[in-house]
Amino acid sequence: MLGLLTIPHSSAHCERVFSAVRKIKTDMRSSMGTATLEALLVLKHRQTDVISLKEPALIDRLKKAYTLSLA
Repeated sequence: MLGLLTIPHSSAHCERVFSAVRKIKTDMRSSMGTATLEALLVLKHRQTDVISLKEPALIDRLKKAYTLSLA
């Protein structure tokens, strides 16, 4: 099987990822773990799919978790 290596013509995608990380991981959130940061980046990337999510049980769990985190 012949393998093919491609090199992107620009670094725009990488720059967008680093920009998103800088927006999410601020100084106030510097103690954020890698798993949480990765999950937030996935949500940011797939936000149109997440916005269209209409699962009431999941929405209720997220509301409850958010309320508990504020307490």
